[in-house]
Amino acid sequence: MVIQYNELRRRDIEHIVENIKSVMITKGSDGGTELTLIHELFTDVAQRDLHADGWQKCLDRIENLS
Repeated sequence: MVIQYNELRRRDIEHIVENIKSVMITKGSDGGTELTLIHELFTDVAQRDLHADGWQKCLDRIENLS
């Protein structure tokens, strides 16, 4: 399953930021569930790194539910 959408956020009057998140949920080789997350089109490396940290924390919480 792939879910993909665009997010438009207004940073200022003349600049709209677009980024894409793709989520793929598949059956893992061990019989569990595998989640692949791709978040792209960041305006700079700092924003990318902040999001990577946030996503990792979210995914760690999901993993700890099992």
